[in-house]
Amino acid sequence: MTASTADGFGQDFQAAFDQAPVAVAITNPGGVLLSVNPLLGTLLGRRPDELIGRPLFEVCHADDLASAQAACTGLNRGTDRTRELECRLVHGDGRAVSVRVNTSKVLDDTGAASHLVMHIEDITAHHALTDDLLQRAFHDPLTGLPNRDLLSDRLTQALARHERTGEPLTLLYLDLDRFKYVNDTYGHATGDAVLAEVARRLTAALRAGDTAARLGGDEFVMICENTDRREALHIAERITADLAAPHHTDVLEAVVSVPVSIGSATTTHEPRNAADLMHAADLAMYQAKHRHRDVEAQP
Repeated sequence: MTASTADGFGQDFQAAFDQAPVAVAITNPGGVLLSVNPLLGTLLGRRPDELIGRPLFEVCHADDLASAQAACTGLNRGTDRTRELECRLVHGDGRAVSVRVNTSKVLDDTGAASHLVMHIEDITAHHALTDDLLQRAFHDPLTGLPNRDLLSDRLTQALARHERTGEPLTLLYLDLDRFKYVNDTYGHATGDAVLAEVARRLTAALRAGDTAARLGGDEFVMICENTDRREALHIAERITADLAAPHHTDVLEAVVSVPVSIGSATTTHEPRNAADLMHAADLAMYQAKHRHRDVEAQP
């Protein structure tokens, strides 16, 4: 019998064990591997005989080790016969493999756990799909920035922190000036390239804890926590200078410059909800845009 043999369970069980369509392990109550089928070796990139006699916890990701050990202890001590856990195991090449482990407790004649049977399913692809769906749901597809929904959630959380700490919070509302001219003159492909570059420059200007989001079109918002009106003015001036620099695009090698109008709204001593703050910043942005137009209209 090989090291991966399910000792003592008979040839029929051994055949089913070896040919199971999922990775299977049999352990003692403490999680030490007694038998593993070939698929578990494949899943972990290790020979089955390398795993026998080792605690499964040794190949558990460090960040998931405590929850895995707690699940094992809870199953052994509790009345439940099964338990499910999602965690990460470490492949032989060092990468993490996301798995769902369904563990069944087998009792001896005294009612105590004699061993555990684990069905281990690779859910890495499922997690990747879930992450992709979340990315699509809460991020702008063109720029990769948070979208309106994620911005609303982060602004609500930021305001809650402001209420607890009293630290000021400023919202910057940005609108690109003459962006329609860019689209009409150079085409939408160039316009999209400019929007992506604006997002990159805004991201580069972020401080730890700040959020930049795209509302849609040529409108962007930045949440600046622990920032009063004077500090926000400096941030806005820096962003204005950054965005005013020419944007080089790969589309027909176009070089365009897009100025920006920025409005700001800062929390005051009175409670202010997310909608009020957005409205105030939006209004300030339109006032800034009209000032720019007035200046441009002067002879």
